[in-house]
Amino acid sequence: IPGKNNDAADGKFIGLSLLTSDIPKPLLMARGYLQYFESFNSDKILLDSAKMYLDKVDDKDISYQKVLIHYYYLKGDFKKIIETAPKIKDKKSFDAWTAYRVGEAYQNNEVFESAVVFYGLAVEQEKFNLDFNFKLATAHVFTGNVKAAEQLFNFIITENPTYQKAWNNLGVIQAGSGRFEEAENSLLRAVQLDPDYVLSRLKLAELYIQTRQRSKAREVVTYLERYHSNLPEVAQLSLKLRSI
Repeated sequence: IPGKNNDAADGKFIGLSLLTSDIPKPLLMARGYLQYFESFNSDKILLDSAKMYLDKVDDKDISYQKVLIHYYYLKGDFKKIIETAPKIKDKKSFDAWTAYRVGEAYQNNEVFESAVVFYGLAVEQEKFNLDFNFKLATAHVFTGNVKAAEQLFNFIITENPTYQKAWNNLGVIQAGSGRFEEAENSLLRAVQLDPDYVLSRLKLAELYIQTRQRSKAREVVTYLERYHSNLPEVAQLSLKLRSI
């Protein structure tokens, strides 16, 4: 922490790795503060401390750029990540988490093709990280590659049948391609896994209205009117229901 004896903090954040690591001490300290912030304590002064150490690094090599991207990610500064990422010219140099953070930056700036590239790099290295797979599938949806997205959502629910958001998104894709029975089953599964996830109920109501299943639509819309009447989508669904 600025103004304190940071050498005394070495044991708290870094431990004995300072004795064996080839990474310069300022960069190692910056990484330690970021990890501590992310894992234990969200006090923003820790980010200030990390930046202080980053500013002390002389060699702005790949290791530095990765830690800098981590810093910007925790700051929520996605535009800075997009500015920094091209400095790592060899994509093979990206570890899974750095690639994921860059993917998040592009996704948040609606540069979806680039998001696919970097989420893909993360998935290549951690094939069974289902959150990485989910992010890649979602980016595929935004680029219009629905087939790739569906394959990934299916992979996710095969590996973890309780991954509610994957069931929801799979149901949306199935409904969009006219597979209404499959879509109903997927959306019902999503609702069963998380009854409070309102998006799944909204999509289920839309499906029932689209397929003119009045009684089922009425049941879902009535629930939404009771518990989520403040949502404009609920009012729209109520109007649509009256017309079928």
